Amino acid sequence: MVYDPVTAQVVMFGGQDESGGQLSDAWTYDYGTNIWQKVEPQAAGGTLCAREEHAMVYDSTNSATILFGGFKNDEPFDLGDTWMYTHEPTAVITWSTDEPSDSVARYGTDTPPTISVENGTLGASHSMVVRSLMPYPTWYYYEVQSTDTGNNTTVDNNSGAYYTFTIGAPNSAPVAPCDPSPPDGATGVGLDVNLSVYVSDPDGEEMDVSFYDESAVLIGTVYAVPSGTRAGVPWEALAPDTTYGWYAVADDSEASTQSDTWHFTTASADNAMHVAAIDMWYTTHGAKYRVWTKVTVVDAFGAGVEGATVDIETALPDGGTVNNSGSTEPDGSVTLRYGLTRVEGTYTSTVTAVAKDGWTYRDWENVETSESLNVP
Repeated sequence: MVYDPVTAQVVMFGGQDESGGQLSDAWTYDYGTNIWQKVEPQAAGGTLCAREEHAMVYDSTNSATILFGGFKNDEPFDLGDTWMYTHEPTAVITWSTDEPSDSVARYGTDTPPTISVENGTLGASHSMVVRSLMPYPTWYYYEVQSTDTGNNTTVDNNSGAYYTFTIGAPNSAPVAPCDPSPPDGATGVGLDVNLSVYVSDPDGEEMDVSFYDESAVLIGTVYAVPSGTRAGVPWEALAPDTTYGWYAVADDSEASTQSDTWHFTTASADNAMHVAAIDMWYTTHGAKYRVWTKVTVVDAFGAGVEGATVDIETALPDGGTVNNSGSTEPDGSVTLRYGLTRVEGTYTSTVTAVAKDGWTYRDWENVETSESLNVP
């Protein structure tokens, strides 16, 4: 028994029946249709006799099954003959209809396709096996047709362009990952960076995309990335004032392609920032309240960072939330307000993001990330 990858079929020959008698029949199993089918290969140049314990291999160069030797019950010696079986590829055409109808598929190497296979059984899911095909580089056109019980016929030929398929086309390796982020040669990159690349595959297959540093140490992998999209992984806690090299590998499970190696340089240590303090208070305005949140952002040396954008989310006593943002002053602080409101209870403000071009927000160094206030 062997597997033929071109036709996606298992080929089996000979063996024994349930009474121990030797067999000389050949069978194929089609994964697409989940059907075993007895075949009648032509035995040119002799007789392919019943046998067992023979060897079978698949010859990928000639797209053929090779059978050798074995033994026959009525022979005093082992068989030493060699046979080659080349069987025609098949394909399965499937489609569905919104009501029970019959199945007709037409296919061929020219348009309009003229070879027809039919099944009069009514159903909504249709599956037709087409045979006697030539492998790649031959391409086939096809259309499908269904007729319901009211004799209404619908033909789908892809708006006159016809659908196409081929058998056993060779796999094309992915295109080398490109368009890196950060760009090659970038400077002042944060100490936490998201590496990303654009990936594509000529066959439109999904890919696993792995990222490595220039020493070939794996940074991370993104799985099942669609062709024509970007893939990215985080690379965190990098050292300041350091040049890093990295590359990506796209793998479609049959072939892989490596990108160029790109480099970037991280920002200096004084371009790292964190939250030093969060202060909250309220003011009264008649019967209403205004809630204030002050966030202070400093660098690695404790100096205020001017021009950083701070995003906060404030949880309200009634279960709702409100988002606010602002830019820090020269002392590194930004004061944000919520209200006016009559609602009393606990207000909690949480810093959700801090950003500034060329700077790294190191949230793990925050003195605090949230603060609560009871009103009144």
